[in-house]
Parts: sequence; structure tokens; C-alpha cells
Amino acid sequence: MFEFALLAKQWFENGDSIDKKVILKAIGVNPILLDQKLDYQPRFIFLKIKDGVKKAIDENGRRDLEKSPSNQTKLKNFVKSSLWCTIWDDVRTYLTSSIDPKEKSSLMIAFSHFKKE
Repeated sequence: MFEFALLAKQWFENGDSIDKKVILKAIGVNPILLDQKLDYQPRFIFLKIKDGVKKAIDENGRRDLEKSPSNQTKLKNFVKSSLWCTIWDDVRTYLTSSIDPKEKSSLMIAFSHFKKE
């Protein structure tokens, strides 16, 4: 899930229309097109991850993030941070008890669509 969140922007920018549709369905709900700009409400888990990334950058400094040679290294560095414990707990609780079946389906489709072989 975290890898999907980390790479979704890159996949969206470089992907085809199917990739973009899968990403949008996974990360957001209630899409609205206003003045040729798409607006949507981010799903809870992606808000939590976004908060965690911001805290990790604040904790470790942007320099460490920019020095990372790859997205995989960024992922490992972020996950090592102790602040992720509470975020993972929130996400796990949400996914096991609060998630709507349609949302779960959208997330599973997105994760499998972009799964590395």
C-alpha cells in the first residue's frame, strides 16, 4: 500500500488512461470537475500516509529524502521511522473494520494492477 502511495504520482503522470482511472478510483472519492480541474476527497488511508510522509520529512529532513537513490530506498527509510507505528495501526484498523466493500475493491484492483512482477 505504501509503495502504491509513493509511486502513484509517477504512474499517473506516465501511465495510460486505464492507469489513471485505476489510480483515481483507488485514492479518491466524490470526483468533481470544476473549471477543467479535477477535485476529489482523498481516502482516509492516503490522508494518513500523506501525514506520515510529511512528519517523516520533518523528522529526517528533506536532505535525507533527496539523497535517496531510488523510490525503494525512500520506502525503506520512511518505514523505519517510529512515527509509522501509529499510522500503520490506524490504517490496519480502518482496513479491517471500517472499510466499505466498494472502497476495498477499488484498492485491491489498484494494488494488483500496479503489482511488480
